[in-house]
Amino acid sequence: MPDKTRIDLYVDIDNAPEYNLAAADLAAYLQQYTECTDWEIRRKMRMEALVRFMTLRRLATLGKVAQATDFIRTFLENGKKLIVFCSQPNKAGGTDKPDKTDKAISKAVKRFVDGIPDGQKVTISATDARMW
Repeated sequence: MPDKTRIDLYVDIDNAPEYNLAAADLAAYLQQYTECTDWEIRRKMRMEALVRFMTLRRLATLGKVAQATDFIRTFLENGKKLIVFCSQPNKAGGTDKPDKTDKAISKAVKRFVDGIPDGQKVTISATDARMW
């Protein structure tokens, strides 16, 4: 396996006002930024700690997308191989209906999988770096 390098990148999130509102007043955030009904907001507030954690996790992730994308593009432009691991946090609205983001992710995964010729394997250990 190639040598491993660990680099911690600390970035500011680009959606700080939205994040700060969710941290300070979850009910107001749900009312202002989601399509939750009053009943759904009351239900979520009964599980406030979990909903707050998941909401802040989602917002922190979304706030880092632009910087991560820029880092990935720069890394790949140098001709190095990179594997990116990520998660798609739950939507704050709690809906299971696919939205534009879900469709874009599905399309990107399909393009990746379709681009691998039959019988060829993706060797993770042959990459120059991994990003979580």
